[in-house]
Amino acid sequence: MGLILSCTKYNRFSCLFPLLISFLCMSVNASHSQQPPAKSNYAPPKFIVEVAGSFDLPVGDAYGHMEDFFSFKNYGLVQGVGFHANIKYGANKKGTLYPFISLGFAQLQNNDFGIAYVDSNNISSGYPLPGSLIYRATTGSSVLMLRSMFAGLGLQYFFISAKPVMPYAGLELDYNFLWGYYTQTPDSSAGSNPNYQETFKIRSASRFGFGVEAGFDYRISQNLGFLFGTKFKLANLLGKSSEYTPPVSIDPDNRNSMALLDKSAADLNSNLNKSRNITYLEFYLGFTLFLGKTR
Repeated sequence: MGLILSCTKYNRFSCLFPLLISFLCMSVNASHSQQPPAKSNYAPPKFIVEVAGSFDLPVGDAYGHMEDFFSFKNYGLVQGVGFHANIKYGANKKGTLYPFISLGFAQLQNNDFGIAYVDSNNISSGYPLPGSLIYRATTGSSVLMLRSMFAGLGLQYFFISAKPVMPYAGLELDYNFLWGYYTQTPDSSAGSNPNYQETFKIRSASRFGFGVEAGFDYRISQNLGFLFGTKFKLANLLGKSSEYTPPVSIDPDNRNSMALLDKSAADLNSNLNKSRNITYLEFYLGFTLFLGKTR
């Protein structure tokens, strides 16, 4: 009765429109019921090739304020980006065990638009400074970055590999080639040094570490898909060392140069009284190729 009354009040087409939509929905449902169901099972792949980019978050000794880098409390980093590529091999017919090799790059950094942390705008008398001395700060701007190129060997366990969603957990051992830069532009500098932009280098160092991850591949076809995951990385578990950088008068190449200084060495500077780990979280997203079959 309500529908009849509404038809007398409004245009007849507006009354028929809901009925037409209902009819179309029933027709679509009926046509879908006659089609074969979408594929929900896949053969476990023999090889998995992944390329992913990541947003990285320093944690532990890697995270802090930029001033902490120069007082050796931590590495003074707050964010970063990276990418990596993996090649995985299906080691069993069930498609659960996948040894893999990994290659990648990460850059962790921090920016400060109000302070330059080396007031002289020059490091030439050796680094670190003796005793408990650290460089004073001045107004200006600065950027600190720590980079890593890494190669790793690992193993992943896939809880499911024959479905579109393939969750996994994994562990890897990495070789990390670390280096970095600190760039500042002071508004004014102490002494006779100019106040233009100056770049200081963190000398390269080799370290060994590991990564622990969890994530999943999502297959959109037999051969293509996406991956999502989170990884915790410790870049310098083994190989930590701290070396004094001699003054320019001894080695001219040491101008504006410093070592990574990740091992406790209070004899170099009393503030350097603990070893520092370079740890960060990766949140990654990428593309996946699934090649061959394990069965």
